[in-house]
Amino acid sequence: MSGDAKRAEIELFVFPLPQVSLFPMTTKPLNIFEPRYKEMVEDALRDERLIALAYTDVASAASREQGLLSHVRSIAGYGTLRVFERRDDGTLIVLIDAVGKLVLETAVPSEKPYIVAKGRKVDEATTLDPAHVFLLNRIMKRFRAQIEAHMDDARERERFWQRLQTPEEKVNAYCTMVVEDPEQRQRLLETDGVSERLSLATLLLDSEKTSH
Repeated sequence: MSGDAKRAEIELFVFPLPQVSLFPMTTKPLNIFEPRYKEMVEDALRDERLIALAYTDVASAASREQGLLSHVRSIAGYGTLRVFERRDDGTLIVLIDAVGKLVLETAVPSEKPYIVAKGRKVDEATTLDPAHVFLLNRIMKRFRAQIEAHMDDARERERFWQRLQTPEEKVNAYCTMVVEDPEQRQRLLETDGVSERLSLATLLLDSEKTSH
């Protein structure tokens, strides 16, 4: 195995969630209340471990108990963890700041109650094809309408837009916050990069308009 291949493989903790996808360059809040995942959070914070947020399919109770990867999609977003709030009842609100995407490959034998796995990093194409600028403007128009409908404070909206600087940040935020169908969101995550993701997002938008 080459040095580049070795660097591309990482070991990390896996947080499986039904019908939830994590896009690079986005932040996902999570409500942590199960003891095994509270332990995972504390271990990740102490050891500075990365977390993968994996879209789950229906799984048998046995596969979950064994900590296998049979019930999670192989393509997942991953990132660093930070605590937003520790409640008096022991539950937590945490934020995952997504830094990339990977292919989950193998579960690692562990005595921990949560999944530890090895994955291979995926280097997405983050440069927008100049021919897609028009498509970006289209979905951003839809995105702005969505944000204005749900975010009343004008200063808060402005701060939100200022955080989205690159096409990658804009497209991934759109996929996270506007695309409602969970299967479509996961399908968008599984594309190869910002131009392909933007093309598919536009097709889904056109399909939505046609169906209405």
